[in-house]
Amino acid sequence: MEFHKKVLFVGARGTWQGMPFEILGNGWVKYTVNKVGLWQDQSDVGSTFSTREYYCLANNGQTWYFAVSYDEVYYCRQLSTEEIESLKKTIRFNPNKPLSDNLENNFWVLLEEVGTGLLTKAEGRALPDLRRYKSFVYYDFKVLNKSYSVDIFNDSEAEWFEVVWIPQDKLTEIFADSLRLLNPKSASHLQLAKLWWLVSLTSIVALVIVLVFVLVKSSQNVKIYDQTLNLPLVIGSELVFKDIVIDTTNQAYEFTLSSNLPTDFGLSLSTTFLDSRKQISSSGNVELVNAPDFGRTHSNSFYASKQETYSLIVRLDDFGKVGVPAEQDTSLSTTTETIPIRLEVYKAQITADQGWYTAGFGIVLLIMFARYRRKRNEEKAWQYYSPRKLKVKS
Repeated sequence: MEFHKKVLFVGARGTWQGMPFEILGNGWVKYTVNKVGLWQDQSDVGSTFSTREYYCLANNGQTWYFAVSYDEVYYCRQLSTEEIESLKKTIRFNPNKPLSDNLENNFWVLLEEVGTGLLTKAEGRALPDLRRYKSFVYYDFKVLNKSYSVDIFNDSEAEWFEVVWIPQDKLTEIFADSLRLLNPKSASHLQLAKLWWLVSLTSIVALVIVLVFVLVKSSQNVKIYDQTLNLPLVIGSELVFKDIVIDTTNQAYEFTLSSNLPTDFGLSLSTTFLDSRKQISSSGNVELVNAPDFGRTHSNSFYASKQETYSLIVRLDDFGKVGVPAEQDTSLSTTTETIPIRLEVYKAQITADQGWYTAGFGIVLLIMFARYRRKRNEEKAWQYYSPRKLKVKS
């Protein structure tokens, strides 16, 4: 947070939620935690932390604060009378009870933290507060997932705030107007940061387009082989699917074996791929089943590195009813029928030599690099910043 402090001073200007504003003062506040609402935060009780709060005035007359501590930034907007009354209705505020009781013992309020605050140092707009509102009790709480804070001063006056936590890198965007005044180099780095943000955004869009294109095309595979042969239901019987032509290298293929089996039946097959020289390329085992809530075909993908014409030998190892032990199954001994075995081979539409995977990987690297360069340029914009130069110009 140290480099952000260069632009947070009386007279600095910025824009928040489309509203231009100017910093009119700041104050150092020490907060001591006396009570927490969540058990996991019990270790915070008794601890004290410091925050620097910057008093800002928007061009519509609203007052708000940016609070900067060691590891967080948050924005506090003072609620109007109408907003306070609306919030009180939401939490079923009882005017006959103290404010503290309404916040600490209320079903509609998620109490986060209660403690004391002490304003120790101030300049500009904060100076009157140093004299009149030096110490106070604060309540941090949530209502309907929105964060609020109430400060109660010694004279019982209370101020209500809406609290929004802000990512640290948002400060560059908020205080861009002041940064542009500091130095031509800072303005240049802000422009470069914006350019890299556009590069990152464009790259993300391009990556999404590539992924959608690949998914759509890969779901539209081209069938290059489809044949059905009848396999005799005799253990050891074989059939041969011939002339499976692989005509494209560096290409993904998929083959599928299926069969119209009777209900509650399954079979076990051995498969052997032979190349054009009758050499074994691969072998395996396949099970096909047709049972209620369980239908199985066999699919396998492979990558073709060369052009080749294959044959597939399919051998019957077993056939029978699902769930019946082999010694009790008479399926094969009571039939001399055949069973149809279908082989389908598909060529993927997206191939490696088309460079889609390489393109996607390259876009991811570009996104990472663009985000890194944006962050570096934003840091350099703050690095060149000098509040003294800005004051001289003004």
